[in-house]
Amino acid sequence: TGNLQLGNVYYWRVAPLNASGETSSCSQQVFATDPFAYALNVKVFLEGFYLGGRLMNASIDPVSMDTIADTLTVSLASPVNPHSILFTTKALLTTSGLAPAYFPQPALQQSYYIVLNHRNSIETWSAEPFAFNYPDSTFDFTDAITKAFGSNMVQVEPGVFAIQSGDVNQDDLVESADYSLVENDASQFLFGYFSTDLTGDGLVESADYSIVENKSGMFLFSITP
Repeated sequence: TGNLQLGNVYYWRVAPLNASGETSSCSQQVFATDPFAYALNVKVFLEGFYLGGRLMNASIDPVSMDTIADTLTVSLASPVNPHSILFTTKALLTTSGLAPAYFPQPALQQSYYIVLNHRNSIETWSAEPFAFNYPDSTFDFTDAITKAFGSNMVQVEPGVFAIQSGDVNQDDLVESADYSLVENDASQFLFGYFSTDLTGDGLVESADYSIVENKSGMFLFSITP
């Protein structure tokens, strides 16, 4: 009796009953419980949210969720052209840059490109397929610009790299449309959780405007295999 425990092996019986509630035989089968999902720990920083010292702003709720920077969509793409997305999940990204992304058991024992999507950042792919062979595997985007496909990141302090902020409308490009969205919201001094808040400090203002203004003329776009 009691709750089943993950990873344990259990036996169960099927016993047919006659009209008087008696049985003379039964069959026995074996089954095992499997964990619902396995973690791929992704280390990543968001350029605009970055404060220094390997820490970021807590953008969702800086009071009750002060260790959470934001949500991050993590996908696993086939290493074979056309590199279709095979698995995807949404993870909580901590202010220290760790996003445990949980995938079902069938995702294990395969290699994938890791694809990162964030609400106001450029979509970023890992430079090479990563072998997701074991639960709690880790991939670190933060320690080398070459960890991203096409080196499509930015150095936020010596030896620390982040995915690029500014793609507010999520069209895989930082350009005038993003600039206009941030400019409009900054003029209204919006407070709260908005995609135009590129710094993640809960306020759309000049700091956000400066990020997208500087980048809109650099023709930044998502680089994929």
